[in-house]
Amino acid sequence: MKKTNVLIVDDRPMVIAGIQSALHSQDVVENGFYFRVSNCYEEAVNSIKKMKLKSQSFDLIISDVDLKKCDGTEFDYNEKGIISLKIEGGKSKLITIIRSKDNYRIYKILRTVRPDGFILQTELSISILVDLVKAVLNESVYYSQSIFNILNSNQTTSLILDDIDREILYLISKGVKTKNLPKYIPRSLSAFEKRKQRLKDLLVMDNCSDRELIEKAAIQKLI
Repeated sequence: MKKTNVLIVDDRPMVIAGIQSALHSQDVVENGFYFRVSNCYEEAVNSIKKMKLKSQSFDLIISDVDLKKCDGTEFDYNEKGIISLKIEGGKSKLITIIRSKDNYRIYKILRTVRPDGFILQTELSISILVDLVKAVLNESVYYSQSIFNILNSNQTTSLILDDIDREILYLISKGVKTKNLPKYIPRSLSAFEKRKQRLKDLLVMDNCSDRELIEKAAIQKLI
């Protein structure tokens, strides 16, 4: 009988070993797993292509969100690697693991990548990983409690704020000055000033400082 083919994409041996050990130790699937490990983006893509040459595909891809290229360099933006990996994987189910609780990045990944499973690394345990893999392989979507809370808190606000609004808030929270925003997002300075004032009117209802704006955005879990 066919084993369940799993591609693990991560550059941390302890995480890889933990995933393999957890899934091997539990009765997760009927015939067990066959694991392939890739430490970087190009290795992962090559593994997927080799499966395609045999008219096969991975049943499941478990990947670190912060994928790097094999020469150690990062992508132009952090999510580019995982988006490309999902496209290459085709029908393969995708579980993503994020290392830190960055609300903006998590929301962005939910919107752009739409993984089948999504979990914060600090929430990983044997029982949760088993439940996660079982759910995804059975055609369900599984988000950990922290991910679900972030998704739920953004449902109403997402109808009001678009991705550019959120990116402006995120960049300002990282210390980027308004005059430098056009370096990150292709818009005019006047467009950013109008958007920032709209955000202040919407979130604070006052002519507040940037710091007060970010504090309010953080309270509402927008960043």
